[in-house]
Amino acid sequence: MASLVRRLTLCGVPCESISIITPYKGQKGAIQKALQKTGVLRQPRRNDKGQMEFDDSMVVSTVDRYQGDENDIIILSLVRTRPGNRFVALHNRFVVATSRARIGFYIVGTVDAVAKSGSGSKGPEHWCGLIDHLKE
Repeated sequence: MASLVRRLTLCGVPCESISIITPYKGQKGAIQKALQKTGVLRQPRRNDKGQMEFDDSMVVSTVDRYQGDENDIIILSLVRTRPGNRFVALHNRFVVATSRARIGFYIVGTVDAVAKSGSGSKGPEHWCGLIDHLKE
């Protein structure tokens, strides 16, 4: 994740044009720490929505808190999401997670996290449809 952000910024994408979203609050903290460790982010502060923002205005947020926002580049972290996770499978969270990018959308994680159920059968239709579309 940090390497992707670093690469985007080295290619000229301004930090304020990048938002990272994740379903989990704990994962959000881990992402922030990783970005700070690599030097991509500096000292955090809370914005008026309670989201953590950094000196260079990059937002790292949970999917639920990001509702109603958008940015040029969205990176969705599904790392450590287990197949069959009902939280990620909810359609409203899918819509928020996949519809906030104006220019570029990256998903970091495994396909199985959203394409399979906990028993290994096919996952939610909305995720499977997106994955099939991306494969085409």
